[in-house]
Amino acid sequence: MALEWEQEKRQLNRELERYVALEELEKECSALKQSLALATERTERNRRQIREKKERIQMLNRQLDQLSAVEVERERLSGEQKAVENALQKGEALLVDQDKVAQQEQLLHKAEEQYQKEQARWEAVRSEANRAQAAFLRNQAGLLAQKLEEGQPCPVCGSREHPAPAKSAGESLSQEETEALQTRAEEQYQICVALANQLSELRGRLKTERSRLQREREQLLDGQDCELNEYCRKQRERLIQLEQRSQAVAEQCREK
Repeated sequence: MALEWEQEKRQLNRELERYVALEELEKECSALKQSLALATERTERNRRQIREKKERIQMLNRQLDQLSAVEVERERLSGEQKAVENALQKGEALLVDQDKVAQQEQLLHKAEEQYQKEQARWEAVRSEANRAQAAFLRNQAGLLAQKLEEGQPCPVCGSREHPAPAKSAGESLSQEETEALQTRAEEQYQICVALANQLSELRGRLKTERSRLQREREQLLDGQDCELNEYCRKQRERLIQLEQRSQAVAEQCREK
C-alpha cells in the first residue's frame, strides 16, 4: 500500500511539474501575444505614418510642380510684359516723331509760300530795274543823238552818216536811281537764293525723316494693318491685361 502511494505521489509530482511548466509556457505565450499585438500596433502605426508621409510628399511634389509652373508663367508674363512695354515705348516715340514730321511739313509749306512771295518780289524788282536801265540807256543814246552833226563821226559807232538817230525815251530815272534798283534786285535775288537753299535743306531733312519713320513704323507693326494710334491703344490694353494676370499669379504664389 505504501509503495503504491509513493508511486502515485511521484506521478502527481511529475504532473505538477508539467503543469507548472505549462503555466510558464502559457505566461510566455501570453507575453508573446501581447508583444506581438504591440508590435503589430506599432507596425500599423508606422505604416500609417509612412503612408501619411508619402501622401504629404506627394502633395508637396504636386505643390512644387504647381509652383514651378507658376514661376514659369511669371517669367513668361514678365518677358511678354517687357516686350509690350518696349513696343509701346517705340510706338509712342514714333507718334511723337510723326507729329514732328507734320510740324516740319507745315514749316516747309510756309517756307515754300514765303519763297514764292520773295521770288515774285524779285521778279517785280528785276523787271522794274531792267525797264529803268533800258530807259536810261535810251535817254543817254538820245542825248548823244542830239549832238550829232551831218558829216561828223558818231562818238559811238564812228559813222559820218546818221539816217536814224536815237530818240529820247522821255523822263527816266537817274543813273543813281537806276543803280539803286539794280542793287535792290540783286539783294532780293540773294534773299531768294538763301530761301531756296533753306528749302532744299529742309526738304532733304524731311525726306530722310519720312523714310526713317516709315521704315521703323513697318518694323514695329510687322504687317499689322492699323495706324500707330490704334497700335499703341492695343498695346496699352494688352499691358493692363498682363499686369492683372501677373498680380493673379503673384497671389497664387503667396497662397502656396
